[in-house]
Amino acid sequence: MNNKIGLITVWMLLISLSFTVVSGDKGMVPFNPLIQIEENAQNAIIAWNGTEEVLILSTDVTSSESTLVLELLPLPSNPLEVKEG
Repeated sequence: MNNKIGLITVWMLLISLSFTVVSGDKGMVPFNPLIQIEENAQNAIIAWNGTEEVLILSTDVTSSESTLVLELLPLPSNPLEVKEG
């Protein structure tokens, strides 16, 4: 029984080490997987005028060499109802 628990623990550890660090703001996928991409800084301004929200996002990105990337920015769906907080 202890051997089985130990084996499960080792498998869970190995699986958890295979995950990459993710963030909830924006992702970049290089077309060449050998090129390293780093997001060194990020600045954001969010404005709200009572009916519309505007996001201005600026990022500083560097790469090991020139490449094309696909940038993904997840956005929430439109709310059905907006309430004052």
